[in-house]
Amino acid sequence: MQLIQLPVGWTIAGFAVLWFIFHLAASVTCHRIDEKYLSINNKLFKTRTWEKEGKFYNKFLGVRKWKKFLPELYLFRRDALKKALYRKRPDNGSKELLKKYLLESCRAELSHWLAITPFWIFGFFAPLSVIPYMLLYALVANLPCIIIQRYNRPRIAKLL
Repeated sequence: MQLIQLPVGWTIAGFAVLWFIFHLAASVTCHRIDEKYLSINNKLFKTRTWEKEGKFYNKFLGVRKWKKFLPELYLFRRDALKKALYRKRPDNGSKELLKKYLLESCRAELSHWLAITPFWIFGFFAPLSVIPYMLLYALVANLPCIIIQRYNRPRIAKLL
């Protein structure tokens, strides 16, 4: 139900700003979540049987071929881990470093799930027909990042 009527140009600009705010809000929220809630044993982050310890994502989606092209962005974690640490020899990491990686992968996955959820809000600013497009954008922008976390996490956990 469209509540606010704006010219098309302003609507598009507003959508870009809103998406930025939603992604930022998801990041801020996840940054503030206590580490005890970000365990790989949590239902949300636990590897499912069908994922085959992450192998599903490579076999059917070719994640190893494209994951290096996605940007990495740590807005609020100066001590966050860089994926470069694990490109060549992830088994060289200390146990503490690997545990930190697992924690941050849970935080990143949650942040991307949260960034998907506000897609419906755009129905207040545009016709309801826009909502499926906003959902599509949210999925395209966030699912690849979620897939990478779900692909990497079991592999790193195995090293521990």
